Amino acid sequence: MADAVTAQLRTLDGVERVHANQTTGSVVVHYTRGTSSSEAILAALGVADPFAPHSDSIGPARGAACSQEASPLTTRVVNLAMDLAVQRLLMALVP
Repeated sequence: MADAVTAQLRTLDGVERVHANQTTGSVVVHYTRGTSSSEAILAALGVADPFAPHSDSIGPARGAACSQEASPLTTRVVNLAMDLAVQRLLMALVP
């Protein structure tokens, strides 16, 4: 299973290295941000993006301010959270 996951991820543009450890169930993917993304990696594995917006999602509370553009800090925090979530998901996928 680890070899199949490694081979599949290596075919993605921007993926530089993949290391899957079947003993620990972990997968480490080194990729170039901008060329590839955590969303593309999840899609290649057939896993839904856990942070994708849903049509039935709950909107902001009344009176809450909604910024049309996220600050650079917010964007960075969300990207780091996504990367961590992908790492944990990949670790769970490899038996």
